[in-house]
Amino acid sequence: MHKKLPYFLLSVLSLLTGLSSFGQEKAYPLGSTRALLQEILAQSTPGQRVLPEISLPVSSSKRFRARLNVQESNGANNGRLIGEVSGVAHSNFFMQIAGNELKGHIMLADTREAYRYYSDAAGNAYVTSVDINELICMNLEQPAGAGLQGNTAAAAAWLPETFSFQSYPGGNGCVLLDFDGQYVAGTPWNNGNPIDALPANLTDAEVRELWELVSEDYRALHINITTSEAVFNTYPKNRRMRCIITPTNTAAPGSGGVALISSFNWNDDSPCWVFNGGAKAGGEAASHEIGHTLGLGHDGRPGEGYFAGHGNWAPIMGVGYYRPISQWSKGEYANANNKEDDLAIMTDSRFGVGYRIDDYGNTRQLAANLPIGRGDTVKVSGVIDRTGDIDLFTFKSHGGRIKLDFNPVARHADLDILVTLSNQQGNVIVQSDPAGLSAQIDTIITAGNYYLSVTGTGAGDPVTNGYSNYSSLGAYTIAGTIKGGKSKGYAATVYPACGCDAGAGIGLDPGNYTRLELQQKGIADKDISSLEIKGGYEILLYKSSDLSGPYKVFRDDVSCLTKYQLNDSISSVRVRSLINQAPLVKITSPLPSLVYAAPVSKITIAAEAEDVDGTIVKVEFFNGTTKLGEDSVAPYTYDWLNVGAGAYNLVIKATDDRGSVSTTQQSLTVSSEGAATFYQDCYYGGAAVALVAGSYDLAQMNIMGIPNDWVSSIKVKAGYEILAYRDAGFSGPSYVLGSDIDCMVNTVVNGETVNLNDWVSSMVIRPVASAARIAAIKTDVEKEADRTVLVAPNPVVDRVTVRVIGKANHLYIRVFDINGKETLAPQRIGNGQQLNLSQLKPGVYVISITADQQVITRKLIKQ
Repeated sequence: MHKKLPYFLLSVLSLLTGLSSFGQEKAYPLGSTRALLQEILAQSTPGQRVLPEISLPVSSSKRFRARLNVQESNGANNGRLIGEVSGVAHSNFFMQIAGNELKGHIMLADTREAYRYYSDAAGNAYVTSVDINELICMNLEQPAGAGLQGNTAAAAAWLPETFSFQSYPGGNGCVLLDFDGQYVAGTPWNNGNPIDALPANLTDAEVRELWELVSEDYRALHINITTSEAVFNTYPKNRRMRCIITPTNTAAPGSGGVALISSFNWNDDSPCWVFNGGAKAGGEAASHEIGHTLGLGHDGRPGEGYFAGHGNWAPIMGVGYYRPISQWSKGEYANANNKEDDLAIMTDSRFGVGYRIDDYGNTRQLAANLPIGRGDTVKVSGVIDRTGDIDLFTFKSHGGRIKLDFNPVARHADLDILVTLSNQQGNVIVQSDPAGLSAQIDTIITAGNYYLSVTGTGAGDPVTNGYSNYSSLGAYTIAGTIKGGKSKGYAATVYPACGCDAGAGIGLDPGNYTRLELQQKGIADKDISSLEIKGGYEILLYKSSDLSGPYKVFRDDVSCLTKYQLNDSISSVRVRSLINQAPLVKITSPLPSLVYAAPVSKITIAAEAEDVDGTIVKVEFFNGTTKLGEDSVAPYTYDWLNVGAGAYNLVIKATDDRGSVSTTQQSLTVSSEGAATFYQDCYYGGAAVALVAGSYDLAQMNIMGIPNDWVSSIKVKAGYEILAYRDAGFSGPSYVLGSDIDCMVNTVVNGETVNLNDWVSSMVIRPVASAARIAAIKTDVEKEADRTVLVAPNPVVDRVTVRVIGKANHLYIRVFDINGKETLAPQRIGNGQQLNLSQLKPGVYVISITADQQVITRKLIKQ
């Protein structure tokens, strides 16, 4: 049943930058994005306790007063604002400016009034009135009779270390299925206010099944569906999406899930949400909401927001709860109100995901060799990854029975399999497409060469009771036996004599073979005279011993190399498929988690590139679309000099010897807000490196230009402190440094004279009172059961014992009043020692305990 749209879902937006898809009124120009940002920021005062009201223009004669809940700015060209229209219930606004790009909205739910902010390629800002339905992602209903994932007060704490699944390691994009709870703040959800989401109330078996369902729905895409936070964090923000599975439905009460349309590439980690319980309902909702983040709208019918399907089929972007098969759709069912091509939209270049690499060729020339093992057994797996994709295999037979089973994944499959067996002449021997998703072949064949094709198919009438082959995609397996069967042989066979003497040939699988590796195969140096090449492969012949210099390519049998002047002259060879495998490329420096402090004299960009079936010709380095330089020799690096403050997008392109190009990218931030500067010599001499707040292990320090045991003096910006460690990995003795030190040879830290010159090997730079401010607004209810932290007695008269079990020998203690003002000088005490609070007045305080790298806060009552 279609549900009425509640007001809270009006924060779910489609913030696209183009104009062509909107039937909107004439746009009102706002000047440049930079000028607009400065106009709005000028109305507020950073750091004030009560966030200000600002004026948001929507036309030449109309402005809205709006209250800020989130205000972020990073330089003159970057800012983010989230809040609500003052005095207007059920309203919200969001605005983000990054360089020349503006996106945002104002929405008033009760009156259904809406405006969209955007920019053109030149950085000119505009606002226009739009139909609210063009911005709203309607809420996904819950399954009939279903509520949330269970009692929110008793949600199970699913442990992320229990499972660490990946559907496509190395995918261009990543989706994290987040089951263990998440604290979300500063996003358009809840008007920028925090959401502290509880863990999913799912069993381990349900977690795995839900991941399997979502993975299969996205099997055709070059995207990694994972449950690993560590894997998720290796991807840049504009190539990843967190999908939070939780009973905490603050983002959209009453719905099964909710998402921001096209938010996958927003570069701000705004998540999507799923509130349904169970593997089927939760998985269908997760695939649906992730689809929204990749630009998809809803599949419904006139007067019906969601189509629940027909027969045994439903569209993923409709309601898939009640049908065993749910697939992507292009509106082929009767009276569809959405004809968009789901697959084309999700694989559009703006999201940087695309289709996965095709695993098997579609033509006879590119047919894969069907492996037949001992006992005539066959066991093969593959993926149908595009509409109409055909995976073609070839094999020989001496004649006998062929009995094979073709199955999609065991549960929640999207692929309906069609199998065809044909002979050398192209005549169909048998075709299998029975009821259900699987297929079988069981027949007797005579001696000869055969081809076996696997593809996706439809069932029934897609208009009334079935589906086409449009999204019949996914993984499959082939298992069984071929009596008398024989694989067609190696990709290439080389012979020491002309005429391809079968008795002397040595087979080569695809790969690279130097002179030494050929000799290990039994092929003497400069002893190749003839070749046999299997269809779909080629061989590259080199006179050099290490696959370098000029080469000759052959794709057909050669009875004698004499006519090419290559007889008895080959020292290395490369055998490869005619289907070129794209090169592999990844950015190794800078790390995606690092933020540089402006100005930066040099940022070294480094990449690793490899081509498994050829060579890398060049690696190019870009800032967005602007080329910075290129390198043709590994290791591939580029030194970017004199980089100012701003948000950048590093793009690395690797090109192989057959012209295939692979691209990877990650965001890079250079902040104008440096927190500390480190100097090589005492008295602020020698080389200097500025850093922003963050955690820096030894490897990260090296990348930022600070070698091990290098720091001799520091300057610390007011409001920040440095937690410095002697050893890498945030281990060993440590000290909190809260002020400038002109020479660290003999310096006083918390009343102790120490020599810290050339001592620092890892560090944490952080705001001084950040922990206190967080603690001041959170209750201690969830912490009372934590017996690893002891602050006793509490209430306290004069002395309190502070102990953290399992942590460092020393603790750093700070004490703040409830307004965030530090009331006691920072102290370094032994773990388990007492702290003298006799000088404090009676009242409520917050004690901040630094144990190793962890900051723990507790409420403290002084009597």
